[in-house]
Amino acid sequence: MNLLAKVVTAALFVGGPALMLVLQWRDFAVTWRFQRRGQRVQGKVLRVDPGKVDDNAAVHYAFCLPDGTVLHHEYSETSEDWSALSPGSPLEVVYLPEDPRRSRPMGTGIGWVRTGFWTLVMLGFMAGGLDVLLGP
Repeated sequence: MNLLAKVVTAALFVGGPALMLVLQWRDFAVTWRFQRRGQRVQGKVLRVDPGKVDDNAAVHYAFCLPDGTVLHHEYSETSEDWSALSPGSPLEVVYLPEDPRRSRPMGTGIGWVRTGFWTLVMLGFMAGGLDVLLGP
């Protein structure tokens, strides 16, 4: 295998999956942080923007901190369908007490099953790429 083929193989089958693993585990760490340290409060839906072809739907919501401060946020990181919500609907929100500017609707984020599945898939790609690179 020539040098160019090795570089392309390494980029596609080792570098790409490694980057995907880092991003997947980073998202999982954020979800875990919200689950472990997040404060739950009742929020209110302000509006829902339907998703376009390549965009996720966005839910705009507001919630009050214990000191009475009202925060307005938007969440569109998942492909969830928020169309069942209408302005004024209650929405359970979780925020980080050390940084209330970071919040999300309760129950969103990436779980163990999805993270584990994609970890196995990406490790398989990486193993195949290394086998091709280091093979005879």
